[in-house]
Amino acid sequence: MKTITSPIRPSERGEAVANLQQALSALNFSISNDERSAAFFGDTTTAAIRRFQEAFRIPTTGFVDEATAKNMNDNLRNRQLLDKAFRVSGHVYDAFGQPMMQATVVAFDVDLRGVPLISTVTNIRETMQINGFQWIGSMATNTEGYYQIDFDTENFINGDKSHADIICFLAQNDKIVERSRMTTKRDYNENEIQNLDIRLAAEATIKGIPEYTALINAITPILRNSDLRLNELVTSPQQIDFLAQETDIDAAKLLLAAQAEALLFGRTELSGTDFL
Repeated sequence: MKTITSPIRPSERGEAVANLQQALSALNFSISNDERSAAFFGDTTTAAIRRFQEAFRIPTTGFVDEATAKNMNDNLRNRQLLDKAFRVSGHVYDAFGQPMMQATVVAFDVDLRGVPLISTVTNIRETMQINGFQWIGSMATNTEGYYQIDFDTENFINGDKSHADIICFLAQNDKIVERSRMTTKRDYNENEIQNLDIRLAAEATIKGIPEYTALINAITPILRNSDLRLNELVTSPQQIDFLAQETDIDAAKLLLAAQAEALLFGRTELSGTDFL
């Protein structure tokens, strides 16, 4: 649920009241169904607020003031019931422009101390110990190469900032393989940074990720959309050439990979000249 705001007073109605009532119910302070269905701050909502304030030794005002909102948000956050306030999202692409699935993306908030180092840090664990970097969160990409990382102000490197200055790293076994551009508060659309993509450079592909893995990442979406397996293309130069043009991968490498897959899946019709 969303963060509780203040002030919210009796006789008000609307989205803020509905969110408040949802929070009170989640914290086991009951409200009448009539008031909940109308999103109306009535007598039972007032009574629930008073019980909450008494339970947590907050001045009993009967409405949501700043202290009540903060205490309620803390309780919701501790129970992992509160939606994160901010989000960064994007895609990860390999050197051929194809989405990379199950790629680990790690987000950091960076301050002035960290800015000179963003292009030189090489290790996630070490970066977490450097003044100027604050770990925000991490996530593995889905089948479309998409990631999203949600976070709150408590994750900021400086708690008084309005927004985190985010950079995302592509990591493999704790090693930083590639990085996104650096973002600032100007990149936010409301409370979200969108399309913070990471594109793997060709040299990073060779050093960080095996070439065969990069090849498979590049061709898998096309094969899946065509309902084909790589080993089925081994006797079709036309399909190999088409796949090479679509992915910018050398046709000879695609043929070699197809032949390897054919052997793996037990095809026996390959002659010795197929490998020449």
